[in-house]
Amino acid sequence: MVGRNLKFIFIQAPKTGTSSIEQWLIENDQVDLEYSDMLVKHIRVNTWECLLSQKKFDDAFKFMFVRNPWDRLVSDYHYLNLLASDPSEACRLDAHTIAAKSLFIDYKITDFTDFVNFITDHSEEYNMFPVGYLKINTLTKFATRQPWSRGNNGKVIVDYIGRFENLQSDFDEICEKLDIPSGTLPHINSTKRQKDWRSYYTDDTFLKVAEFYLDDIVRFGYEIPDLSF
Repeated sequence: MVGRNLKFIFIQAPKTGTSSIEQWLIENDQVDLEYSDMLVKHIRVNTWECLLSQKKFDDAFKFMFVRNPWDRLVSDYHYLNLLASDPSEACRLDAHTIAAKSLFIDYKITDFTDFVNFITDHSEEYNMFPVGYLKINTLTKFATRQPWSRGNNGKVIVDYIGRFENLQSDFDEICEKLDIPSGTLPHINSTKRQKDWRSYYTDDTFLKVAEFYLDDIVRFGYEIPDLSF
């Protein structure tokens, strides 16, 4: 998503509050809708760098949000479970929906522990859903320059990385940097769950997810949380 006159580029990594920010920016007339609608939603920063001239890319303020990987995976689990059990009419025949149904039915995934064991046991099999989907969408890949881009492989080329855990305050800071009005973000596509994300984990699954998302944990400085809350 891009701002008017390419003032900013919003890198919309999945499961990081992007729908709430997107809606607020659109409703407050801060988005170049014609330009943004030409492209799919979850575009990485290195793709924007290839699409734009170097000057336009460098001049735009590029921002995104990251999220605690353990919490984010719980959100992904609920999203895929809902997609499999109660998809919207528009998504009912979508390939993503069919694959989600297969995950829970064919592979007999009955709870979050089964889910974590499945994706980590098949972590190198990118063609297996949702392993590839989850590996491809690591937050590191949304924030960094890749080998086929303009050099410096692995370098973070986003100007501001906010945290889902501080969504409102970090968004307010972004608005201040852009000199645009700020306001209370709406709650869009929030996962409806009653339990704290930490309660989903055993010691074993916690460590498996730490290994699965090690690059994100190290890159964005997420500390090992205390599960005994």
